[in-house]
Amino acid sequence: MIRKLLHLHRYRIILINAVFIFVSGVGSSGQAQTVIGARELALGQATSALEGTDWSMFGNPALMSENERTVSFFGVRYFGLAEITDMAFAGYYPTQFGVLGLGAHRYGDDLFNENRLRLGYKHSFAGFHFGAILNYSHVAFGGGYGSAGALGVDVGLAAPIISDLWIGAKATNINQPEYGSRNNEKLPA
Repeated sequence: MIRKLLHLHRYRIILINAVFIFVSGVGSSGQAQTVIGARELALGQATSALEGTDWSMFGNPALMSENERTVSFFGVRYFGLAEITDMAFAGYYPTQFGVLGLGAHRYGDDLFNENRLRLGYKHSFAGFHFGAILNYSHVAFGGGYGSAGALGVDVGLAAPIISDLWIGAKATNINQPEYGSRNNEKLPA
């Protein structure tokens, strides 16, 4: 009798969790995260004025590091499932003409995946920092369903108010790119 009650209790918990996951996922977008890094995610992806991070390539390009060359890697396999693997790379190379950046992000597996390849440039002048990113986004569905890609442009501005307080703004996909030529699906802007 007790064992039967434990099984009923287990089934109720599983049902409640399944309903919660379904309801919370109905209104959300079907895209992978656009901001990478633990500090950025802990701030709720509010990265427009987050200075001193290695993942500015995916946040505000105006805040890429001018002081040193950096290379960063990110990887997580959510719940131990290969189908929801998230991996990223970002690297910056300061020059006398500005900062060059390269980033890549992949979410998913062979049946569905989203990939982004990002090439960035940042410069500063008279205390103002500005940057731009060329972002190639690609979505692929396995099983012969096809794939599509789009080239977007992101820009960002930032300026320090005091030593640890910055003001910043960024715009994503300002050219309003679309995946493919037949489905008119615009990337989020």
